[in-house]
Amino acid sequence: MDKLSDSPVPGKLKVVKSDDWSNWQEMEVDYRATAHRALLSAVDDRNIWVATDTGMILKLAAPK
Repeated sequence: MDKLSDSPVPGKLKVVKSDDWSNWQEMEVDYRATAHRALLSAVDDRNIWVATDTGMILKLAAPK
């Protein structure tokens, strides 16, 4: 592992999306979201959630 992933300090959460599995775009995420690990859960296309190991739960919102 590299030194960054061994850090005890969680880093900024990044979420990416793709329509074709080739081109990926970073999504906007709450600036307070930090984590070492995150779990993505989807019930349907309107209920998508990310839970972090630091205790934050985020819901995917429609773009503004």
